[in-house]
Amino acid sequence: MAEDIGVAQEFVTTVVDLSTATSQVVTAGPCVVRGTSVNTLMSAHTAALNDSAGVEKAVIPASSPVGYEKNHYDTTMNGITVASNASGTGEIAIVWKPFSTPLQFTPQG
Repeated sequence: MAEDIGVAQEFVTTVVDLSTATSQVVTAGPCVVRGTSVNTLMSAHTAALNDSAGVEKAVIPASSPVGYEKNHYDTTMNGITVASNASGTGEIAIVWKPFSTPLQFTPQG
């Protein structure tokens, strides 16, 4: 994934085993998500990337094969929690980097 998505030095790769829990916190703080990839074949269950408020921001499709990659185009999120089915299996890698200050959005217009 590092070669394909272009992981800069400040980005971190976190591996998540989908068979260990239905909700796994990667980070509770503000961050940028560059991309995800599948390291181990996923079961017939999706895996969602949720923010710290539980809002679904992205989904990795069920039965994704090894090598499946999804570019998240540097999506900003307030925390990353991976939500999966209790019967889910597989392993994904998430490429992300933390922000040092909380995200604050100001509406334009």
